[in-house]
Amino acid sequence: MVKTKSTKLCAAEGGPGESPRSPDKEQHEESSVPADMVRDTHVRTRCQNKKEICATIDSRIDSRIETVTENLRKEFSIMKGDTQTALAAIKATMLAHTGAIGEVEGAATQHSDGCKPRWLA
Repeated sequence: MVKTKSTKLCAAEGGPGESPRSPDKEQHEESSVPADMVRDTHVRTRCQNKKEICATIDSRIDSRIETVTENLRKEFSIMKGDTQTALAAIKATMLAHTGAIGEVEGAATQHSDGCKPRWLA
């Protein structure tokens, strides 16, 4: 059996290979947006995403705190004034449990534009 070397034909030559560069792509590269603008856009987008993540985490924790507080009131007959003490203990517990969330969303908890979740502020 004789081995034959196959060659790729360019798409312009009717083969399945690589196509020649399109004029649109070359034009785009020549008139590209300045790097500063692209970077700024990416930074704004990432920050917006981080803010949305922070808001989601905040709302989840708030709902859990409300649920736990209500359960504490029911089980231990905690008066409304004592709720603040119980709430402080719950927040400390939540902070310990959500430390992993903070590590996963490390960039969000370390961002300098006020994007910190409320429980880390």
